[in-house]
Amino acid sequence: MTRLLAAAAWIAALLIVSAAPAPARPEPRHVLLVYSYEREFTHYTFAGLFRPELSRSSSDPIDFIEVSLQPARASRTDPDASTLDAIRSVVAGRKLELVVPIGGPAATFVQKHGQQLFETTPVLLAAVDSRFIESRALGANETAVTVRHDPPRMIETILRLMPETKTVVVVIGASRLEQFWLQEVKRTFAQFDGRVTFLWTNEWPLAEILKRSSALPPHSAIFYGILALDASGTPQIETQTLDALHASANAPLFGLHSSQLGHGIVGGPLISIDELSRLTAAVALRLLRGEAPHTIETRTLQPGVPTFDARELRRWNIAESRLDAASVVRFREPTTWQTYRGAIVATVSVVAAQTVLLIALVVKRGRPRTPLLAPSDVGDAEAALARLTHRLMQAQEHERASIAKAIHDDVCQQLTGLTLRLHGLSREPGGATLDMRTRLEELCAQFWSLEREIVALSDPLYHRLSLLGLAAASRAFCERRCADKGLGLDFNAIDISETLPPDVALAVFRVLEESLSNALAHAAARRVEVTLSTAGGVIQLDVADDGRGFDVDAEMRKGALGLIGIRERLRLVDGVHTIESRPGAGTLVRARVPVASAAAAGTDQRMALRMARRSSAR
Repeated sequence: MTRLLAAAAWIAALLIVSAAPAPARPEPRHVLLVYSYEREFTHYTFAGLFRPELSRSSSDPIDFIEVSLQPARASRTDPDASTLDAIRSVVAGRKLELVVPIGGPAATFVQKHGQQLFETTPVLLAAVDSRFIESRALGANETAVTVRHDPPRMIETILRLMPETKTVVVVIGASRLEQFWLQEVKRTFAQFDGRVTFLWTNEWPLAEILKRSSALPPHSAIFYGILALDASGTPQIETQTLDALHASANAPLFGLHSSQLGHGIVGGPLISIDELSRLTAAVALRLLRGEAPHTIETRTLQPGVPTFDARELRRWNIAESRLDAASVVRFREPTTWQTYRGAIVATVSVVAAQTVLLIALVVKRGRPRTPLLAPSDVGDAEAALARLTHRLMQAQEHERASIAKAIHDDVCQQLTGLTLRLHGLSREPGGATLDMRTRLEELCAQFWSLEREIVALSDPLYHRLSLLGLAAASRAFCERRCADKGLGLDFNAIDISETLPPDVALAVFRVLEESLSNALAHAAARRVEVTLSTAGGVIQLDVADDGRGFDVDAEMRKGALGLIGIRERLRLVDGVHTIESRPGAGTLVRARVPVASAAAAGTDQRMALRMARRSSAR
């Protein structure tokens, strides 16, 4: 009877729990983004990083409401009263929890009209130069994450890299914002009088800027400041303008922001837009959690560690010996060893094993009483060689994983701790002079950069595969590599499980890595298409490019290391591959791996290993 009562009580409890309503999904937090111009102009690159950064950090969903003060075409005058009415209509009926003006004009507008529009809503001034808020004290409901552009420091960088420079074209536009910067830059560039002649583009339309930049005198450089509106009143988008300048100019191009790297600028001490977005998202999160704006200290981001584009240094014959010792150089072309390191090691190991086997066979044949090898013996030898090859490749992967883990868990953790300690010292009140604080912040930035470089070198693939799964890790890898090289990418992942056997995921990723590297390094392609799909228990990977193609048979006869590596990696998981290519017709690499058999094979190997250990223990 007691057991029946207990069972009835358990059933009743389960019914109560199952009948309980599911927890309500939290309401989204409404965040208003106020752009200075249309989204495509000026500060949209920052916003494109800030929005996902804040969404990832917040435990609640974020609903971003986006408005622009005025079109760039109308930016020669201040926003009029209709702008106030437009913003009121957009936010009507919504409970705003944070307002984020982006850029100088937006910050000035919100500081002037914020009380009428938002009353007590917290305001976070973002991506604005500190010069725009120095003349007006922040209100009780305002805080800021600002930057401090340093154009004279960039001119000093140009003169250090190219001491013979006599002419610098300063690209700057005709809007009210750009007129402010025109006067500010002219004032600060007065220190270079007698050393450099400056040409100002505020009275040139873009066509004139491109024409003059293509015929500059020797020992010239171009400094890109800001160009949202040219002298003809035509709006200009930054990345498109930089690409056009890079294509036409006969002198090296310099800028101010990290987002411009890869669009033709040589580099220098740049404002990191990635770091700016992270700092701003961190402050925004504190405000959304209820901290009062006036209690949050204003943060100002200075130009960071000098960063350069190796391709532009090489194009303009700028020796790397002229760079600061702490400089970072990106977009280096990988050496043959870096590109084919794994394949070289595997191939050398296989050749060495084959040599040893051949010597053993010759010695055995030289003995009078030793008969020739029977066909079955040859087959056994080939099978042993295949097993040795596979073990060598597995050992290489295990070694990579160990190194990556040691770097991530030890070296990078120590660097992070040291960086935080330095950052803490720079923030202690009265603990250091302004110059010392600036230097400590620079050291922090250098340590962050060094940590990212070390992580990149450590090949932390194993952690990414286990954390993200094959599809997400492959997408991130392809997007990064194609962005670095300026290639178009079409990536599709169809029905890819997030719980694939580790050996299968690793083999498929390594084949993708080798195939994409070959396309980027040798194909001269404009676009790459990558497709991952699962059908009938088989994973299929297709990597296709529209490049120059090659003769597959001829390359295999030459012993192409990358193609050999693809074949051997797939054999580890019972996979097969085909390569379709011919000169002038692009290339398609297709790999197929049976998931079920690979998982079973991995299980059999693990069982055999455990049995062998038990036998040896006996």
